[in-house]
Amino acid sequence: MAGSEITWVASLVEPAAFAGLRALASGLGWDKLVDGPHQLMYRDARGAVIEYCTSEHPVPDYLFRNQDVVVGFLVADIDDLMERLREAEAEPMGTRTGGGEVEFQHLRRADGTVFALIAPAHTG
Repeated sequence: MAGSEITWVASLVEPAAFAGLRALASGLGWDKLVDGPHQLMYRDARGAVIEYCTSEHPVPDYLFRNQDVVVGFLVADIDDLMERLREAEAEPMGTRTGGGEVEFQHLRRADGTVFALIAPAHTG
């Protein structure tokens, strides 16, 4: 994943933290993407997505099982990396998911760490 950059960060937080997180995002000038009772999502000036979820937000059960923060890396093509990542003992978790202009695939390393690969969505 050389040259990849973190483009998505999801954090598991307590609902009581939402007011402070909203104020932080506003102060930093982040664009609001989602403002729900159990999920907040923003985009910063670089285009990175910052997501906060409570335990009440429906996410795949593996996502926050062993960690409270999950990161995603921008790559040109998910398929291109999958075989090398399998050789490095990273297994796909769930199905590849589309999210508008991007698609993402969660993976879990042998040590239990979950991360995501994020790539431009295939069109056509």
